[in-house]
Amino acid sequence: MASHQRLTHFLVFLLFFTFSVAASIKKIHLPAPSGPHKNIGTFTHTLTDHSRPEKYAPGTSRKVLVQAFYPISQPGQQYAPYAPKLTLDVVGSSYGLPNGTIEPIITNSFIQSYPKPKGKNLVPLLFSTGSGVPRFLYTTMYEEMASQGYFVIAIDHPYDALIVEFPEGGVAYMVNSSSNDLNSIIESLGTRVADAKFVAKQLTKLPCASALDLDKIGMFGHSLGGATAAGAMTGKSPLVKAGLNLDGSFFGPLNTTDVQGPFLLVGRPEHNSENGDPTWKSWRKAQHGWVKEVTFKGFTHATFSDEGTDVELLGLKRFFPPGHLEKELGTVKPKRGRQLVAAYVGAFFGFAFGGDNSHLLAGPSKEYPEVGFVI
Repeated sequence: MASHQRLTHFLVFLLFFTFSVAASIKKIHLPAPSGPHKNIGTFTHTLTDHSRPEKYAPGTSRKVLVQAFYPISQPGQQYAPYAPKLTLDVVGSSYGLPNGTIEPIITNSFIQSYPKPKGKNLVPLLFSTGSGVPRFLYTTMYEEMASQGYFVIAIDHPYDALIVEFPEGGVAYMVNSSSNDLNSIIESLGTRVADAKFVAKQLTKLPCASALDLDKIGMFGHSLGGATAAGAMTGKSPLVKAGLNLDGSFFGPLNTTDVQGPFLLVGRPEHNSENGDPTWKSWRKAQHGWVKEVTFKGFTHATFSDEGTDVELLGLKRFFPPGHLEKELGTVKPKRGRQLVAAYVGAFFGFAFGGDNSHLLAGPSKEYPEVGFVI
């Protein structure tokens, strides 16, 4: 995931302290989303693509796990956990944390066995995670977009994510953990793009498909998931009509492939088409449609995930050497980081599907001075 290898060295010395902290904390909610829809529902669903054999499970077809987040009319009976316990423990272990450390965190979303979204014609937004990252580490973003009225579908990519637990039983662990082998990355990206296109086709089969506007499918993602969003908008008559890349490089043929629809690049002052990532520059040159690029000052690559929020919620900040968290998770405060992402993701998809001409996409904003534009 985004920065777990760098963090592990420091966190491994905190086992006793973090265990004590986790043991003393009861359930604690993720920060509440800011949108007008205060009640959010969620469900998980396994989709099987019988046209694709599963490379890492011979004799089986490719399965993709999705989790939906969407507005609902009334509060439910039970909040969804942040993730299944095994997933939390495996991810915690990758950071050097003892089992149970992350378990106190729960979502703001209510479990729905029979999904009943509020309203009609909800715009579906697919999300693809960073390489190796399980879907739960972006839950604050899903809930925020659901609170704005979108139907968010978070995709877990089996054998790519550190761990994927299927609700019907079975676990898929990460197989290829190399982040430096270009051929492996290109292969993984191809699988992810195929997953995303398959999920887009399968939206008609979701138990609440009648509540969705399937002519307006958007996609966004972080890191390799951002490239996946672009890939989902290529080929013949793609179902994904608008996309957004949060700080992810492009790889392989995608570097010079035109996407079919509006697209927003969100990077950092150290990572954009003019500084730090030549793949963004080559990709932008290949585009013929609406494309804009912004940078978020104070962010690192990991700021786009829940990592900073989780460190704050669990009270781990005081255990780090001075300046370490700022280097790894950014100088922007977690709350402000969430506000920036919510504002610009919302503004983009509002423009792409609602015709909203948000001033945020027109140029620098006094409300968000941390945001710069790359022409």
